Amino acid sequence: MQITNTPFSQPLRPVRPVFRGPAKELGKSLNDVFQKTTITPEEKTALIDKFCNAIREIISPERFIGGGCNGSVYKIDDKFVAKIPKYEAVNQNTLGQNLELGNNVFKSLKTYFGEKVLSLGNVSVLRNIGEHTPAGIPETLLKSMRLDLIKDYYAGTYLPRFASVPQSSYTKVAQDFAILNKLSPAQRRYYSFDANNPNNIVLSGKRLILTDQINVIGKPETNSTGKLLELLLVQVGYGYNAPKPGEGLKDARTILKKIILAAEKAGLPHNPQIKDDASWEFALRNCSVKKGYAEVLSMLNKFREKIPDKAQRLKEIEGYIDELFSAQEEAFGVQKNRLFR
Repeated sequence: MQITNTPFSQPLRPVRPVFRGPAKELGKSLNDVFQKTTITPEEKTALIDKFCNAIREIISPERFIGGGCNGSVYKIDDKFVAKIPKYEAVNQNTLGQNLELGNNVFKSLKTYFGEKVLSLGNVSVLRNIGEHTPAGIPETLLKSMRLDLIKDYYAGTYLPRFASVPQSSYTKVAQDFAILNKLSPAQRRYYSFDANNPNNIVLSGKRLILTDQINVIGKPETNSTGKLLELLLVQVGYGYNAPKPGEGLKDARTILKKIILAAEKAGLPHNPQIKDDASWEFALRNCSVKKGYAEVLSMLNKFREKIPDKAQRLKEIEGYIDELFSAQEEAFGVQKNRLFR
């Protein structure tokens, strides 16, 4: 899911529409069932009726929030949004009677807002994140942007905005990745956050939030440091690699450092997949790190192996990253030999 209320240009402040009518009544009913694990047949019938009555109002231009690869998102009220499939008809006939409450599988994740509250036919209801900015470049902007504007937005808007996010927020996302690695829907089946689009991480205030779907695959522990790099430093949109940061190099390095420290604090695997190696190589090169990714990964793994005290290990890793950025390799080489001889 890709959503933004922060445009690239600075238009006149829009007039916020005041929503009344069937959608507002639907929102009230959704809030009533939000905390429930089951609903009565009467509640189900009433909710279906309110959904059918409200769907025409919901799918209107003034309620459109954003579009992604799989669907478009429309506001129901301040608490809920509807995700509408892109290439399927949605009306009273397609909604039918197949209403299902969400399974609340990922309730232990503190930063994940992508789990559906309920589904009706081919429409899903999700929690409303509110005003926010996606990582990378919003898809609604990216498709029509020239290369020079992509570079300007990346270096001048995205990188400084996400570099200013507190370290604690990066850590919370990494901790949710670690929790996700421990969850399993079935034997030899594992959950994997969808990293194909950086817009799946958004910034709301000073808080990073995970959106969109979580896949089930046959490989364990794929939610990694490499995946965070892929989302936040390798791509600017689905199928678009990040440009050179240029004047945003300092901000790109800040994001890289925060990702590595957050992943270390959460104990994430750094590169469980071949795809992760490519992400490490790209992110380090784009941040003008002279060391090869294999050497950097080797050092990070040595820190984890040789320094059991997490606070001390984080301090040493932070120093290592700073040395990579400052290119004072000989000075660090003395420390490296002292640590790992």
